[in-house]
Amino acid sequence: MGLTRVNGKDEVSNAQLGDDHGTPAGLSRPTYRWLASLPTDPDGLLAYLRAHVRKDAEQETDQIVFEQIGVLLGGVLPPETAAALYRAAAGIPGVEEAPDAKDAIGRTGLGIAREDTAHGSRTEWVFDKDDYSFLGSRVYRTKDAPCAKAGALLHSTAEIDHAIVDKAGQVPVKAPGPTGKQQAG
Repeated sequence: MGLTRVNGKDEVSNAQLGDDHGTPAGLSRPTYRWLASLPTDPDGLLAYLRAHVRKDAEQETDQIVFEQIGVLLGGVLPPETAAALYRAAAGIPGVEEAPDAKDAIGRTGLGIAREDTAHGSRTEWVFDKDDYSFLGSRVYRTKDAPCAKAGALLHSTAEIDHAIVDKAGQVPVKAPGPTGKQQAG
């Protein structure tokens, strides 16, 4: 089970999935243990994802895999899995550098992007320049559409903090700061 805070409101995710009778761990429910079981070889991981993502006749498989990797990046990941996801994404045809990429709160970093030509949008992911942690994403229109003109920002995210706690809603305790006092998160 997970808890996401969006705009100050808690959203419980996968609450019904956390027992033996729910959805098994996998792409629809990526548990830490399941993520750790993924191939850490980028080619092996790409092959796994191509075989297991839900196919869509209106979207190319490489775009679906790229988007699935983006979903998996937004959470707590085993370091080896995170590195494999980054390297696998770089191996998808059409993925390119996005030097001006920013997350939803304006942080710049190393960016990679891919255009979804079928739906007229471009997704950019932003990574910290120092430790390569995932900072967030932005999605832009690349073609005029009834919903928005080319260049319009459709969606953006910023990953602020992640923590593992004993139960949903519990506030993690931060490590002692420079003064030795506990800092709440």
